[in-house]
Amino acid sequence: MFDFLEQLRRKPLAYRKRLAVFGATALTAVIVIVWLSTWSLDTGMAIDSKVASEQLKPLEEIKNSIGDFYDSVKTMSAGIFNPSATSSMPDLNPPSQQ
Repeated sequence: MFDFLEQLRRKPLAYRKRLAVFGATALTAVIVIVWLSTWSLDTGMAIDSKVASEQLKPLEEIKNSIGDFYDSVKTMSAGIFNPSATSSMPDLNPPSQQ
């Protein structure tokens, strides 16, 4: 292996660049072929299209999550920046036992 690298170092720069491009292209092609071959694998799980259309709605889930986050930040900031709004906030301290 080291002999091959030594011989390669003695070659002209254009040859080394051409070999580098060829090697990178070949490696990329192998990766793409392996990746594409995994698409045809059958996982053995049958998915009903109606169930999948009802459950798999990632954009709606992201939208709802962002909306919930915005509402919680708004509620927390109202308590911090508006002291009169703290009366509507629930008391997190349990009542003392007497």
